[in-house]
Amino acid sequence: FDPGLAVFDGPNRLTLQVLSTIYDKAEQTQPDGSVTKLDGYAGGDTSNQGFLRWQATGNVMYNSGPFDFTYSMRYIPKTEASPFLTGFPKIPAADYHNIRMNFAVAKQMQFYVGVNNLFDRKPPIVPDNTSGSQAQNTISGFYHVFGRSYFAGTRLTF
Repeated sequence: FDPGLAVFDGPNRLTLQVLSTIYDKAEQTQPDGSVTKLDGYAGGDTSNQGFLRWQATGNVMYNSGPFDFTYSMRYIPKTEASPFLTGFPKIPAADYHNIRMNFAVAKQMQFYVGVNNLFDRKPPIVPDNTSGSQAQNTISGFYHVFGRSYFAGTRLTF
């Protein structure tokens, strides 16, 4: 299944794709019967991790014979840090850009190279004990914590 829109097809193919996750309701019932709303937050604590209300990824994929190129952008909107924290400013929106190139050398051999977090965007800082990420001062489940990274490899099929 290819949910993308093929702009042109044939020996060259350009595909545009947008994927989004939307949480319309995420709640946790506490032992005393009260309900804690978890949607619309990036963090929480380890047992009450928040759920971003929405996030999206856009992909542009180009294929021409043995060459493939993919550009991907993930967007995380401005959000609250935690349902258990008051007075902390909202976490700003973030976007992460990745690129990947594949080269088919033979029918069963492919080389690939790429860059994750192309613009080396740093993760937002959130207070200790609210991130659900064991006091890393950010939320590694949503934000890229390693900075820019490069990769290369070979894929063989048998």
